[in-house]
Amino acid sequence: MMTSLIAATLLGTQPQLVDLSRVFKKGATYTYAVRTHMLTEQRQQGVITYIPSEVDINYDFNYKVDEIKSSGFASLRYKRPIMSIIEGETAEAPATEFKQKVDYDLQIELSPVNAVVGIKDLSDGKAKFVQLNRRMAAKGVGTTQDIISQFAGELQRLALFIGSLDSALDFNPKLPFEEVKVGEKWKRTVSYQPQELKGGKGEHAVQRLDMEYSYAGIIEKEGKKFHRINATLALDTDASKFINQAMGMTANQSGLESLPLKLNSTIEFDLDLNTRDTVYAKAVTKGGWSVKIVGLAEELVEEKITGRASISLKSVK
Repeated sequence: MMTSLIAATLLGTQPQLVDLSRVFKKGATYTYAVRTHMLTEQRQQGVITYIPSEVDINYDFNYKVDEIKSSGFASLRYKRPIMSIIEGETAEAPATEFKQKVDYDLQIELSPVNAVVGIKDLSDGKAKFVQLNRRMAAKGVGTTQDIISQFAGELQRLALFIGSLDSALDFNPKLPFEEVKVGEKWKRTVSYQPQELKGGKGEHAVQRLDMEYSYAGIIEKEGKKFHRINATLALDTDASKFINQAMGMTANQSGLESLPLKLNSTIEFDLDLNTRDTVYAKAVTKGGWSVKIVGLAEELVEEKITGRASISLKSVK
């Protein structure tokens, strides 16, 4: 390897650097489709069988480039009128589908690296946030039930990439600030989760959860060439330590022994060679959580999560 590096240096060849920043076109209207599916499998204490539950959350959105500033930043008018939610069949209920009006109408300031730097709601208060599948509410313990539900819900949102615009697929991938070569990596924050502080003292705090991106070079698919960016997201923490620390209690005092949260996602993004618009992306996620109570030999409740999500560019006009 060293010989090859020396030879490349002598020949004057260096790894090619690529600018991946976006090139916006004033007046262009982008239309995208986002499709997601999640399977959760949950079991309670004393039950061997996992009970499955499925949900699809789908939506289309569009945005128009109203203005391009001298800095390269763009002002966009983003609209997402409805979201389709399909809840799978269970032992208690048949499959159901309903369309929820969300009326997202936003003025967004977007940087050339896909960072949302400003949002203004233009919906006159009509915009609504969608809650995840009502059948998937976490079954917690005592006064910690709401906290456990909050952590479980955030895992599900991350698995589907339908949370905030930091973690959603709508304006992803987050692109590097500088030119990169094949194999180069960079990180961006997509969420905040309780994690152990560095130093080994056992203290926990809510810290940033980063997605790691890497440039894989130019790939060819169905006769067309694209920039390929790969991304990974990994979470492995025990939220019980943060909860007990925040309440000023030990596990024996609160009764909460452990609340492990795990998530592993991989995403492939295909970008237009010239504009670096996201043309297609697919994400696959595995994860889960469980609740262990002091004095119980097994978990009170345990849930496995499998998610997939995709985004595809339907048109640019």
